[in-house]
Amino acid sequence: MTTTPRIPLKPLAIPNEHGAWGFWLEPALLGLLLAPSWAGTGLVLASLGALFMQHPLSLFLTDKRRKRSYARTPITFQLSLAYSLVVLLGFSLAIFQASSWHFLIP
Repeated sequence: MTTTPRIPLKPLAIPNEHGAWGFWLEPALLGLLLAPSWAGTGLVLASLGALFMQHPLSLFLTDKRRKRSYARTPITFQLSLAYSLVVLLGFSLAIFQASSWHFLIP
């Protein structure tokens, strides 16, 4: 009888880039504090999902590029899908709650 290895979820789900947290979190929270809006909340949610999605997606793509399948590979794929759903929902909230479409123009 074989047992499947237990994969810790935290190292796969949460990025460990400490600098990215500060660069993203402080301006996002300050912007919501100074000018709260549903569109801004959606943008913050979408960017948070993108920040979280980067780590499991890069692990999944690395496994696929090496043509290997580890125990973590399906977990990282599922996490990437879940975080991309957060990005989609946040961006949808931002688009539908914004007073104009001008924020889409860089």
